[in-house]
Amino acid sequence: MTSTSESAIRRRARRHGYRVEKARGAEHSNNKGEYMLVEINRNIPVIGWDYDADLEQISEFLEG
Repeated sequence: MTSTSESAIRRRARRHGYRVEKARGAEHSNNKGEYMLVEINRNIPVIGWDYDADLEQISEFLEG
C-alpha cells in the first residue's frame, strides 16, 4: 500500500457507502485498538468486527 492518509481512506470509504470507525478506550477482547469498516445504509461492520482491521486492510477492501 502506498502511504495513504487516514483522512483520504475515510473519504474514499464515504464515497463507497462506508464509514471508518476508530477504536476508543482501552483494548480488550472486543477492541483490538485498530479500525472497523461499517456499511452506512445497514450499519453493519464489513471488516474489523473487533476493531482489528488496519488502514491497509481497509484500503485493500475498498480497492477490490
